[in-house]
Amino acid sequence: MQPISPLTCCLKTVLATLTVCVFCTALPATLHADGNAQTVLTQHPLSPPDLSSPRATLEGFLTNVTLAINGWKSKTNSIETYQAYRRALEALDFSTTPNEAAPAVQIEHIVMLKEILARIELPPFTEVPDAAEVAEHHITRWTIPKTDITISLCEEGADEGNFVFSANTVQNIARDFSRVKDLPYKNSDTAGIYNQVKAGKHTAYSFEKKARFRLKPVDTESPRATLEGFLDSVNKAYAIIQRVNASYKEMTMAEISKAEADATDLFERAISTLDLREIPLENRKDRAIESVLLLKEIIDRMPLPSTDFVPDAATVALEQKQQRKTTGQVQPFLWRFPNTEIEIAQIEKGKHSGQFLFSADTIQRLDEFYDQIKDHPYRPKSIFTTCSGECISPDKSEGFYNFYITTPGVLIPHSNMIGALVNGLPTPFKKVYGEQTLWQWIALALCTLLLVLVIIGAYKAIWAPAKDRKKPLRNWLRLLVPILLMLAIHYTVIFLNEDINLTGTVQSIIYNTGKILMLLLSAWAVFAFCKAFAETIITSPNIKDKGINATMLKLGSSVTGAVLGCAIIIKGGQRLGIDMLPLLAGFGVGGLAVALAAKQTFANIIGSLILLFNKPVKVGDFCRYGDQKGTIEHIGLISTRIRSLERTVITVPNADFSEMHLDNYQLRDQRLFETTLQLRYETTPEQMRWVLVKLRELLLSHPMVSPDPARVRFVGYGAFSKDIQIFAYLYCQMQNTFLAIQEDLLLRIEDIILESGSGFAFPSQTIYTSKDDGVDAEKGGKAETEVQTWRRSNQLPFPEFSEERREELQDTIVYPPEGSQTEKPKTGPSTPIKRP
Repeated sequence: MQPISPLTCCLKTVLATLTVCVFCTALPATLHADGNAQTVLTQHPLSPPDLSSPRATLEGFLTNVTLAINGWKSKTNSIETYQAYRRALEALDFSTTPNEAAPAVQIEHIVMLKEILARIELPPFTEVPDAAEVAEHHITRWTIPKTDITISLCEEGADEGNFVFSANTVQNIARDFSRVKDLPYKNSDTAGIYNQVKAGKHTAYSFEKKARFRLKPVDTESPRATLEGFLDSVNKAYAIIQRVNASYKEMTMAEISKAEADATDLFERAISTLDLREIPLENRKDRAIESVLLLKEIIDRMPLPSTDFVPDAATVALEQKQQRKTTGQVQPFLWRFPNTEIEIAQIEKGKHSGQFLFSADTIQRLDEFYDQIKDHPYRPKSIFTTCSGECISPDKSEGFYNFYITTPGVLIPHSNMIGALVNGLPTPFKKVYGEQTLWQWIALALCTLLLVLVIIGAYKAIWAPAKDRKKPLRNWLRLLVPILLMLAIHYTVIFLNEDINLTGTVQSIIYNTGKILMLLLSAWAVFAFCKAFAETIITSPNIKDKGINATMLKLGSSVTGAVLGCAIIIKGGQRLGIDMLPLLAGFGVGGLAVALAAKQTFANIIGSLILLFNKPVKVGDFCRYGDQKGTIEHIGLISTRIRSLERTVITVPNADFSEMHLDNYQLRDQRLFETTLQLRYETTPEQMRWVLVKLRELLLSHPMVSPDPARVRFVGYGAFSKDIQIFAYLYCQMQNTFLAIQEDLLLRIEDIILESGSGFAFPSQTIYTSKDDGVDAEKGGKAETEVQTWRRSNQLPFPEFSEERREELQDTIVYPPEGSQTEKPKTGPSTPIKRP
């Protein structure tokens, strides 16, 4: 048996209480209502029933069940009715009965047993062993003569020592009742009670049966239960559909919809007896309905086996117990419908583990089986004259499959708007051609034409005009195309599947083709969305359209869209039952071949990733790469384009470019000014000191020179000159600005040298043919005098200026110089680089 969940236990307890309360007001009063009835009612509520012998059990059951039935018929809710019901219930052993804890099952078995006992010849109670005879002759079981209804002694469990109707008897009550239900009553005190209880609409029995109908599928704990549940569900659904077809003109749409819902529930129960694991998920719903109908068509053409020859739960348990004793292992139980290859097999694994279902192989071969037997007539009713109800659910559903495949809608065509239209079509339109009727082929052609028109309209109205739009609007507009086509295909497939009701091979082709197209369109839509999203981000002013960030965003969106699209296709293909392993293996081999052939391409892509993460340069930067210089114009996925100084465009593969020594001039915060002044050897030490002081004053006072460091030093004696090194950083970045500031400094330096009376040395030998003017003695004297003044006043600025003097000199030079056409900046430098 299936394990019972805590929720199920709670539901069953509540339902049992409701059942007891209602049923106990519930059962008619005319069996053997003699003095024993009064004895029963006067017993204490907690005292157990007398089950000391077969006589006490049989007599007590008949009395108690009669009292319970009388209480139900009189609609009283008394404690006496409740006691009678409980005592009758305790006389039955439900240990091997499926769903024994369900109140509806218990009520049904009690009532059926009462119906059986009312139709057979019971011996006088004096001939039934009492307690004395049991003790004297050690009786452990007694069978009602000419029946297999047995009252046996329980040797273990809660009923140990009590005589109760045996577990096998209780389990087979439904079978025995089917055998005697057409016999006349021997005792008519409760005549028709079974039909009255089943027909009751406001009883605990009916309430619990409806709840179980929705909460629990068909009982599949044995081949017998599975077969019976399948046949019973389809027969009931067929009866509902036949009733609607016969009287739909007198029914309201609400009543028709209710009938279709009931028929659908019954079909769901029938489907629950099928092992559908081998059917793809996407096709499972439609294929399940057709499988139910095909299987029923096949069985309706075969003689049904007698109930006794279909294994029940006890038979299965006994055989598996013998296997365990013999081999130490238990093999899944398998039962085959007589003279066929239709199998009901026990499921080993998964959520249906332990259940008995029509095997997956049987479901896969139903078309084959049906083709073999479809021309065979349905079994005649005369076959059952000898078994008289001993066969499982002998009703037939003749023509159900043909009715299903030739009518619109799912089960009841009149619940569908197209049903009335189809019903009024001339007979030739209803003739079947290749598994479909003519009107279904016409509907398929019209839907296909409409879908083609939608595709053409989407192209002309959205795709073509979008090319004139700028990104990202163009991308978002084109994203609408796959979405629109998906919706069109989706609703077309639903219409053809559920309203037109295409079936068989045509339905499979249309459905699978539609789903495959939707998978491809979904992958396209995801890819297009990722691309449109990336283009939208790229429009941000912080991202340059031709920069590495934009390139990487485009690459990332393409890769993400491709991966998601492939995942959609693979997952959807699996749901459609497509074997994706060969495809994935092909992608793997193809990917390896592509990788080997495009090794350099991948190297360039990796190089672009290096440029992305390191960001040594960006679009617009002027840089040195290797031994060349140029301005970056575009950084792509494969290569980088550079505008050279000659104004040509140089394309460098990213794999090479990322490995080059890149000197990004654009990232400079200052420019180096460095030069060496070569003064003549005639320059005296005092002149040299004066020159050094003036040069340092120049650097400190110039607004475009960084004071730290601003270095001027006499560094040595050259081959033909005394050398002064100047080292400083200028507040500029661009080359033109740097050259302008450098030019100003050099001119001012030259003024200082001339004013000192010295001069620049020449790196050559000079043959004087005229008188050499030499150095300016007058200016040299002035410079030396000023230095002497500094020395006497202790203001000689060597080796450095004092902090006070540095502050006095800071930014005292006018730059640009007076008279310059360039507007003098109000504060700070005139370049984008600002002084700290």
